[in-house]
Amino acid sequence: MRIKVVMNSGKEYVLQMEKDDFQTIVMTQDESVRDELIEIHPSLYINPSHISSYEILE
Repeated sequence: MRIKVVMNSGKEYVLQMEKDDFQTIVMTQDESVRDELIEIHPSLYINPSHISSYEILE
């Protein structure tokens, strides 16, 4: 599955991962959005609190 992530800056990233895996990475255990840098792909780090939207691509 491909996921397009749009950041507040307008920068877009297309990731190859399952929706549940993506949500596990960007959310904390109490279901709030992480406010820290996370690695979503080798050498690609984002702060999930700066995600504007994401879209599941077919």
